[in-house]
Amino acid sequence: MTIQRHLSRLWKSLATWWLDQLEMALPIANRYATADRQPMRLVVRTEEKAVSIALLNQADEVLFIEHTDWLSYTREMFDRCLSAAERLARPRGFSVSLVLTQAIGRSLMIPRAARAQAEDIIRAHIRRKTPLRLDDIFLGFVVRMARDGCLEVRYLVTPRSFLDKLLQRLAIQSTEVSTLENQPDGAVPAVIVPLTPTQRPAAQWCRRVAFGLATVMLASAALSFGSIVIRQELALQQIEQDLADLTRTASSTADKSQAIYEMASDLTRFADLQDLPGALRIWEDLATILPLSTYLTEITISDNTVQISGFSASATALIQAIEGSAFLHGAVLTAPVTRGQDTDKERFSIKASLRRPRATAEEREKG
Repeated sequence: MTIQRHLSRLWKSLATWWLDQLEMALPIANRYATADRQPMRLVVRTEEKAVSIALLNQADEVLFIEHTDWLSYTREMFDRCLSAAERLARPRGFSVSLVLTQAIGRSLMIPRAARAQAEDIIRAHIRRKTPLRLDDIFLGFVVRMARDGCLEVRYLVTPRSFLDKLLQRLAIQSTEVSTLENQPDGAVPAVIVPLTPTQRPAAQWCRRVAFGLATVMLASAALSFGSIVIRQELALQQIEQDLADLTRTASSTADKSQAIYEMASDLTRFADLQDLPGALRIWEDLATILPLSTYLTEITISDNTVQISGFSASATALIQAIEGSAFLHGAVLTAPVTRGQDTDKERFSIKASLRRPRATAEEREKG
């Protein structure tokens, strides 16, 4: 059963209760001025050899009727009558009522205070008056106000097996039938009761309370689950934010460390360059150590190396002289030694490395 049907039944029962309370509040002389609240009825009546379906208005006047024998009856006849009733009963609608030939319809007078025990009173009365088994019967009843201030309980009893076989023979589902009624007996009107058995008030309230609790539990579970999902989502977002912050911090730290490392390397390089002799000292040193017979055509100073080219009487003697320098060492020939065409001197190309200045005698003595 869906939640919508539960809510529909709840509203219907509440509306019925308020109408009953309103009727009970009326003066006794005016209580029967409120006619039975019955809509139009599509009455399905069965006989031994025939089936008839008729639409009756609130005054039990026949608006249309179809009649056929059991051999010719099909579900199509019922559907056709349903369509016709829907057209004629607009806008108030109609209910489907099934007439039972094997049903007992009676009424009882009970005190007004015994309204909640109406079903128990009826069952006790049936147990005394009829041979039917209580566990194999259908019992339906309605309660209405009587003129003397008591309650009139109209009830209908029939074997459940008979009801099930009749519905199966008519090819009608029990959910399609709203009310059941017995055959009217002379001046005694038919007893019309809902097909759904009347529930005890305590059972109705228990069902409502249980349904309410189930709804509250489902809503609480849904809210709890939703809050958990929201908290997890917020936690994940916070974790992602923290990871992004850590990533940025780590990247910034790495960039700073690299910059510091490069700065240290530059400082080391600058310190090394500061300790190396300058170009002017190298020029002065070369002018001092080179023989007078030597002249240079090219000199290149880069980083910690010096490249010199030129002419000299002896390239070998020139290398020995460079090794005695205070600023140069590791002198090597970078090209074969050749002799010039217009001179008897040797053409050379020598590469030497710079070294830190040697401490003088005064510095050694101070040290």
